[in-house]
Amino acid sequence: MTVKVIRGNIIEQDVDLIVNPLNSDIVFTRGIPFFVKKEGGDIIEKEALKYYPAKLGSHFITTAGRLKPKYILHFINLEFGKTVNYDILRTSFSNALKSVLELPVNTLALPPIYDKFSQYITAKIIKESIYEAFSSSNKDYSIKVVVFDEAAANIFKDVIES
Repeated sequence: MTVKVIRGNIIEQDVDLIVNPLNSDIVFTRGIPFFVKKEGGDIIEKEALKYYPAKLGSHFITTAGRLKPKYILHFINLEFGKTVNYDILRTSFSNALKSVLELPVNTLALPPIYDKFSQYITAKIIKESIYEAFSSSNKDYSIKVVVFDEAAANIFKDVIES
């Protein structure tokens, strides 16, 4: 398994699967979900709405429409009225990533999955989740953590690649 932090746009990655952090109402009106739908097409939202209403920490997989990846792993990182803490986010994201082990994929890209914690904390959650999910696999995965902001990308790089 190789893990790299890169600066870029998650929806432009040439990988088999991308992660889309999504709220429990499965709304594609802002942030990464907005661009996933805009560039990938309405089919993504249509498939995702089959899982409405979703629960905090749950996940599901859809096709990627017109995007380069084959699949999108939608991770529910926010639910109105529910408290998110480090352990909930880490455990549920690790479980979401484990579902990738059942797919015919080798490459994946994921963005910062939560913006309510500091970038350092979010990077730690991602690092721990990746290693918990993939360390026991014999398959060679190439994982990109894609961060749009340059300063944030440097923080993620320091945490994840250390």
